[in-house]
Amino acid sequence: MALGLLATALLALNTGTAIESVQARTGDAIWRAGALHIDERRLIIIDIDEKSLQHIGPWPWPRATMARLINQLAAQGVRQQILDIVFTDPRPDDAALLAAVRTHRPVLAQVFAIGGNGYSSTNTPFAGNHPLAGQTAGALPWPSCPAPFVQAEGYLANETSLA
Repeated sequence: MALGLLATALLALNTGTAIESVQARTGDAIWRAGALHIDERRLIIIDIDEKSLQHIGPWPWPRATMARLINQLAAQGVRQQILDIVFTDPRPDDAALLAAVRTHRPVLAQVFAIGGNGYSSTNTPFAGNHPLAGQTAGALPWPSCPAPFVQAEGYLANETSLA
């Protein structure tokens, strides 16, 4: 048995890159063979593009339209929706959006102002150095946040009923 281990070790030292190359090619072939037969449906990104804007109308879309989108995605089997959209102020058609949010529980975006220059972490200017709009959700207890994280100086969050 010791002789077998020694032979394997010597072979690996002398042909390590060749073995790694064969393993990589074999793994790639297995992934390609599997991918040819089934669609990747674990992550789908829906982008609001120019065609969408021409078809549905200018941004921001009515909240009832966003509610229909959330409901249609859920009807197609989407289990987790993440909207990179912040609904900061109340609107007349909030009831439809609120119903969709309560039913399907999508993750809604929040934007935090970091630094004293009046800009968010995404370089989006805020009105003033300390914007406060909406109600934040899902906060972590500050003492458990390790360095280099800093305290946000302001935020744009979702309207209270959606938080």
